[in-house]
Amino acid sequence: MPSHPFSKLVQICGQAHSAEISEGVANERECTRLRLLPDERVYRIRRIRDRWGRAFLVEDVTLPAALFPALADKRTVADHIGTLAQEYGIPLGKVEERISMGAPPDAIANALRVAPGTSVIVLDRVVLMLDSFRPVEWRLAHCNPVGASHL
Repeated sequence: MPSHPFSKLVQICGQAHSAEISEGVANERECTRLRLLPDERVYRIRRIRDRWGRAFLVEDVTLPAALFPALADKRTVADHIGTLAQEYGIPLGKVEERISMGAPPDAIANALRVAPGTSVIVLDRVVLMLDSFRPVEWRLAHCNPVGASHL
């Protein structure tokens, strides 16, 4: 999979200092971004990345549960979709990536130590399967560039 701006940012900041995984029914936005039916299940992974002890990136990853059976049972989940897709035999193709500015939800603003309503960088990426163009991953990240000022 070719390198994209999102991947470069994640490589710079290194490992997540915390990661949480949960499973549930896809919400409306997840259904839209991953082209799922309303009753389909997804895995949700939240990672908080830091640099020099300061959180600067909160990423929320959503994966179709049908493509990644028993993912929640794993002790660790790969940070990169390329590694995870290889584990499950999923060939990756095109990446659709958007970068914008926006105010994060309150919980994310709190994790990034920014006041509610403060604009941060918003990275929105969907990774598609090679042959079917079916979405494999939706990743939405909020980045406080002030928290990354030493990069």
